[in-house]
Amino acid sequence: MTSKPSKPLLFVILTSCLMMCFVVFAMAQEEPQSAVEAVINAAAAAQKQAAEEAAPPPAEEQAKEVIEEEPVAMVDYPVVKLQSLEKTTARTSTFEANVGSTVKFGSLFIRVQACRKAPPIEQPESAAFLQIWQVVKDTTTQEETPEWVFSGWMFASSPGLSSMDHPFYDVWVLDCLEAKTPQPKAEQKEAEQRGEGELEDDAIPAAPEATDIPAEN
Repeated sequence: MTSKPSKPLLFVILTSCLMMCFVVFAMAQEEPQSAVEAVINAAAAAQKQAAEEAAPPPAEEQAKEVIEEEPVAMVDYPVVKLQSLEKTTARTSTFEANVGSTVKFGSLFIRVQACRKAPPIEQPESAAFLQIWQVVKDTTTQEETPEWVFSGWMFASSPGLSSMDHPFYDVWVLDCLEAKTPQPKAEQKEAEQRGEGELEDDAIPAAPEATDIPAEN
C-alpha cells in the first residue's frame, strides 16, 4: 500500500512549478524599460558626451592652436618728460630733456640715454633709460667725488617697478615726446636761478666709473 504525499510537500512542488513557468515566460518576453531606467541611461549618456567634449585635444592639435604673441616694438622718441620731487620741501618740478642731454635737479645730475614709447594701438607705456648721479663733497678734505644714485629703465605706468632710492629726491618718467614744449619764462627764470635745467656740456661734472653703477631696484 503506497502512501500519499503530504499537503505541505504538494504545496512546495506546485509553487516551484509556478515560479519556473513565470521565469520562462518572463525570459521569452521583452519587457519595456521603466521610466527610471530610461532617465538613468540618458543621464549617463549625457555625462559621457560632456566628458568627451571637455577632454583636451591631442598635443598636435594644441600646438597648432597656440598663437605666439610678438613682443611690442617700442618706438624711440627724442624727448623725455620727467617729474622730480624734493622730499624735504615737497617741491615738485616737471621738465623736459632731449635724449643725450644731462639735466640738473637739486644736487642730482640726470643723463637721458633713451626714451621709448609703445605704439598708439598698444597698451600705453613710456620708458626712459636714465643715469643719475650726485657729487659728494668730503667735509674734511673738501674733495668732490661723484656717486651713482640710479642707472636703468624707469617706466611711466609702473614707477615702483624700477625706482630711484634717495633720501632727499625722487624722479620718475611721465612721457616720451616728439619735441620739447616751450617752457614758461617765469619757470625758466626760476630754474636758472637755482642752477637747474638742461646743462651745457662744459657744465656737466664727470660721472662715476661704469663699474660702480648700482643694480636696478
